[in-house]
Amino acid sequence: MRLGKQGRKIVGIKINSHWNDGTNGYWRLLEGKVGDDEIEIQFCTAGHKGGHWSAEIWSVDKHLYSYA
Repeated sequence: MRLGKQGRKIVGIKINSHWNDGTNGYWRLLEGKVGDDEIEIQFCTAGHKGGHWSAEIWSVDKHLYSYA
């Protein structure tokens, strides 16, 4: 899953697992990081169970972002 928006810089990422029994699988960041305009996340679920994840991404206009 690719997330982001042209003209914006990512300033925060939060991944939420909505199953609390340890069977939701896992996620991993494939590409990008805070400070980039796009990230790619992969969600891997356990067997044939499926999963329930959400992602929260915070971003600002690229002209307001500082690399300080």
